[in-house]
Amino acid sequence: MLIELGSTPFNYKLDFTIPEVNNIGLFLSGGLDSSVLLCLIIEELQRTNRQIPIHIWTCNKPPDPMPAARMVDIISKEYNRELIYHNNYNVSDEAKKEQVFDFESTRHAYKQFDSIVLYIAGNNSWEKTQWLDQIPLSYDIESTNTGITLSWSYPEEPHVTYPFLMMLKSQIIDIFYKLGKEHLIQYAYSCSKQDPPACNLCYSCEEAAMAFKLLGKTRPKYVAI
Repeated sequence: MLIELGSTPFNYKLDFTIPEVNNIGLFLSGGLDSSVLLCLIIEELQRTNRQIPIHIWTCNKPPDPMPAARMVDIISKEYNRELIYHNNYNVSDEAKKEQVFDFESTRHAYKQFDSIVLYIAGNNSWEKTQWLDQIPLSYDIESTNTGITLSWSYPEEPHVTYPFLMMLKSQIIDIFYKLGKEHLIQYAYSCSKQDPPACNLCYSCEEAAMAFKLLGKTRPKYVAI
């Protein structure tokens, strides 16, 4: 599936395909990125007429479990598609403190299957992308609380596939619109610091605000269910 995303000068062509495997896995937080990746996976399976089981995991760190379980239910009903939701993985205290991904969880999930592609919707922050010189011209970085940068990068993990790794958040969010699923945005919860309401101060909140501005869209108000 080839999708043209973003707005000038932040255009990106995403060529998303799923290999011939017996299982698909996704670590889902319930935020914008992982939720739209789940939609993308289902759409690609529909396009290629495949009925591969989709396994969902999340990490047991606040606030992920509640938004993740909710988005699994919402997207499952949206597509009338069964999703296999596994028990949450506990993460190390260090990972919680540093707000980084605990890859012991993904390794354990991956080893449960002989044939699986395992996805994570992570993306590195904008200064690690090809748009490094253009972002400051379009967004007032100095006015933000975080500077919209991420202190760490997603590491190379041979068992993990990152479809969005070098994409901007605005391009990732645009997938909702290109799939005609923008009505799902209101249910995705992006704050990484606390349960609803969002803090509007953390990296995740600031990155989402930046993304909607770059995309020229107004973010729908979060709807609790």
